[in-house]
Amino acid sequence: MAKRKAETLNDDEISGYLVEVSPIKTSQQNNKYFDVGTQNRVNVVAAVMNKSNSEIVDVRGTLINKCTSIVADNTQQMELTLWKHHIDKVVVGKTYHFTNVSTRFFQTYTLTTTSSTEINDHEDLLDIADYQEESTSTTITGAITQIILHKSAQCGNCHKSIKDIPTGNLVRCNSCNMKQLKSNLNNAYSCTMNVKDLSTSKVIKLNMFSSVLLTFLTENLKLKLLSEMEDVEDYLLSNKTLL
Repeated sequence: MAKRKAETLNDDEISGYLVEVSPIKTSQQNNKYFDVGTQNRVNVVAAVMNKSNSEIVDVRGTLINKCTSIVADNTQQMELTLWKHHIDKVVVGKTYHFTNVSTRFFQTYTLTTTSSTEINDHEDLLDIADYQEESTSTTITGAITQIILHKSAQCGNCHKSIKDIPTGNLVRCNSCNMKQLKSNLNNAYSCTMNVKDLSTSKVIKLNMFSSVLLTFLTENLKLKLLSEMEDVEDYLLSNKTLL
């Protein structure tokens, strides 16, 4: 049988398949039903928030390297499984354009790379959804050695980043096309820093997003520093030890 030629997806196109069907169930109204798992191929721009150590798994008799990561954009975070050579192509804290990844749904959504997946560097996303670490948290005591802080304006309607803010009082969102007063825009912050762990002398790359940064500055009575990003960077760098 001739192989079907792989389709090329545009950024807004989705191709889907059924991959899992549950046993027949009976509802409270005595109706028969079953759950269906779907698989779609999509293109995604997302930042890598977390990445596990790789492991070797048996897939239909073949040993393959596998790694689980968490990626996020400005709307949500999602698990992404990386296979084979894709594992070494991503670094925590960087943003990538993932082409032809498979999104699967069975009670929850997950992503996985495929043989046709391509991973390319992308400019950093400045309005990433706050990352919620599900595993046990780790406390690090150290000093910030390098830092960069970004500020972006978000649409008051769709909450996506707005680029090229005009000089007037009105601005139109690039995503939802809604026009609004500049005063109705929201500010979003993202911070990338290198922290030297005082116990191990190891340098660790960390990301801080709006809610954590605002809480930290509020608790230290430094919220007014947000008017200038460099003032926030200077303040964080001046702290000899952070917990």
